[in-house]
Amino acid sequence: MKKFVFLPLLLITIYTSAQNFGNYYPYWEEAVGDVVIAYDDGYAILGFANSGDMDNYLFVLRTNLNGDTLWSKQIDIGNTGSSLGYISACTQDNMGNLYLAPKYSYSANLIKLSYDFEIVWSRIFAPEIEIKQLLISKDNSLLFTGINSLQEHCLYKSDTAGNIIWQSVALAHFGWQFSLAYSPAILEMDNNNIVMASVLTSIIGTPMCDLYTFTQDGDTISSSPMPWILTDMDTDGNKLIGIAHTESGSVYWEDNLLVNILPDGTLLSEKSLIFHPLRVSLYRFVRNTDNQFVATGAVSSPTMQETQIILHGMSLTGDSLWTNLFLSSRDTWPNDIALSNTPGYVVTGFFKDSNDKIAPFLLKTDSLGNINTLGINKPKNTYQFSVYPNPANKYVVFDLKEDLISNNLIQQIVYITDAYGRLADKIIIAGGKTVWDTSNVTSGVYLYHFYGGTCIKSGKVLILK
Repeated sequence: MKKFVFLPLLLITIYTSAQNFGNYYPYWEEAVGDVVIAYDDGYAILGFANSGDMDNYLFVLRTNLNGDTLWSKQIDIGNTGSSLGYISACTQDNMGNLYLAPKYSYSANLIKLSYDFEIVWSRIFAPEIEIKQLLISKDNSLLFTGINSLQEHCLYKSDTAGNIIWQSVALAHFGWQFSLAYSPAILEMDNNNIVMASVLTSIIGTPMCDLYTFTQDGDTISSSPMPWILTDMDTDGNKLIGIAHTESGSVYWEDNLLVNILPDGTLLSEKSLIFHPLRVSLYRFVRNTDNQFVATGAVSSPTMQETQIILHGMSLTGDSLWTNLFLSSRDTWPNDIALSNTPGYVVTGFFKDSNDKIAPFLLKTDSLGNINTLGINKPKNTYQFSVYPNPANKYVVFDLKEDLISNNLIQQIVYITDAYGRLADKIIIAGGKTVWDTSNVTSGVYLYHFYGGTCIKSGKVLILK
């Protein structure tokens, strides 16, 4: 193994503010942040990078609470091929050890790092196995999913030394007919049963998603096809809450759902999550201490010429609480989100700058997804947007005091949904006062979602007849 190389502490800080910040770290020729970890004294980003002295190595970047670099090191994990690798799965035990699965590594399927990021061991079960998700079980074992050489989606259990205890075959992927096979989540329920989602994308067909339940010994209890693609899941008692999306063509605002399901696949409820005039893809979420979800993903134009990071706060039933957008470039994607030890969230991924340089970023927001000062946060606007009367009877006025069209490339739109998340109306805001005719609308609480580029505002209006 090569010695660790401590990279120079050169940092382009887009801005920094006490514990809420957005930082960009262009130390390498190419690098992507795959995992973010919050500590009491700061944060760590892990990912893969290429640089002049070495290609395709694992890096660790450690920062303080303001996102300032403390140190960085590179870790040689052996043959990783020519493509830039990435960490496809990572989990942490109660001693602070990390277990991670590198993609495009031909010398390790699973690696254990100590609290101070030294390699404890690395395991290769077979060169063809691709580990997709990792979990520390209640009995302090490792549960992980992967694709084997026969294109079967398998569930494995090992001890913390990487020795396989059992393996359960879940699903055959029919070889070349499927171009994508992964598991977005693996969960252990209160009754110790294990739930895994398996996603298949056919080259010639539509995506498919199956939900599997296993005993703690790896025996299959149930399997059920899902009507949408699950991208992340969490437990809520004896049920599952997941982010899902459908393949809806150009109707991008219909893609994202919050679903409540039982482990056997029984659907309890589903609700549309977010409305936006561009394409929104939510795919990772965390639960905060107030028992709310915060999801991250990307907002992109239909032509994929520009992307932004989105943070979306919601209740456990899918009610929108707040939405914020960050960054804007031709290629910007978040890969991981975590709760910080101070109130708020940390997000990492990669950002492509105007010179086509790809480097990791780190966002730290407050509990409402805000960053205090200007920088890579959404641009500050002085617009005033008001809604009245409220309660209303025959009409509602959306009053925009400043026309934002000159500052944005997209229309200013208000989406109006009912209490179940169903679209009730869509109104184009052209500046000034725009009236929503509610004469044919039934009584009830309605949610409005105003989008004017990066200017976002949501609220409720009560219609009384």
